[in-house]
Amino acid sequence: MMVKLDIYSGLLGNGKTTLIKRMLKTAYAGFRVAIIENEIGEINLDAEEFEENSVSVKEVTAGCLCCTVKGSFQEAVRFLAERENPDYIIVEPTGAADIRGVIEACEQVDGVELNRCIMVVNARKIQTLLKVAGEFFHDQIRVARTIYLNFAEKIDAGQVQNIKKNLRKVNPILKIVDTPMEEVTGDVFAEKECLDGHWGTAGRKGKIVIRNAEEMVKMLPAAKDVKKLFTWTIRFPEAFSPERCNRLFALLQDRNHCELWRAKGYLPMEDGSVRKVDLAYDEIFQEDRRTVSEEKIGILILIGTKLDIQWMQDQLNQSQ
Repeated sequence: MMVKLDIYSGLLGNGKTTLIKRMLKTAYAGFRVAIIENEIGEINLDAEEFEENSVSVKEVTAGCLCCTVKGSFQEAVRFLAERENPDYIIVEPTGAADIRGVIEACEQVDGVELNRCIMVVNARKIQTLLKVAGEFFHDQIRVARTIYLNFAEKIDAGQVQNIKKNLRKVNPILKIVDTPMEEVTGDVFAEKECLDGHWGTAGRKGKIVIRNAEEMVKMLPAAKDVKKLFTWTIRFPEAFSPERCNRLFALLQDRNHCELWRAKGYLPMEDGSVRKVDLAYDEIFQEDRRTVSEEKIGILILIGTKLDIQWMQDQLNQSQ
């Protein structure tokens, strides 16, 4: 029997991991599920989220699975299919992935069939996403079959309709789901939507190239220069106070020294706890955690176009 393969795409920090966790409780309840987590940084922090749900997780790090680690990804699919014998394999590619390449890589693996391909978009951040990611964001929409409009219930109904209208201008065949996250059930996202072979019928403009594990080159329609997306891994051996956490986020939002899409990690706190921190397009999330792998504590992964690390570290040291 073929293993169903579901892809959850979307830019960094739009809610892919949260949606997958919700689907594990609803659509995948009672089924055997394995997950492939892909990050362009050297450490995958999100795998921690799924391991708490007793789900088998295979990490593919240090590159994008649509090119630099394509072979590793295909081996991961085969490994999970043979060892775990799952009903579903969930793929969460990096937010910098060219989804056409991801789909192509999936299609080349024997024993699996594409089932769902869901792109997660933060409805509250549409304008920011267009400004930051430009043509890359548009191209993901052109490839998508289903878009999950996350946080749609947090904005005006008229705005939601306008967003849907504009999304369908980019891709007329889109199915758009705006069900609040806590109400997502097993029948919200149709199965076997990928099997009719109509990917990319809305057309494509430009070319997206991911060159290696450390940089993504994206061509913007009106850009004078080619922008590069980099990843940085910063280690903090010292414990943080809440005030120092807030100071760190303030520094990461300083546009004179930092242009970041995402910053996430687990920081050791002075009271002995571990705090999960997440900055996505200036939206900040913090949560105290109990179970975190020791090797991931004190690590912050940053993804963006510019970061003055020495300046940031000097500023943090001065605030101690």
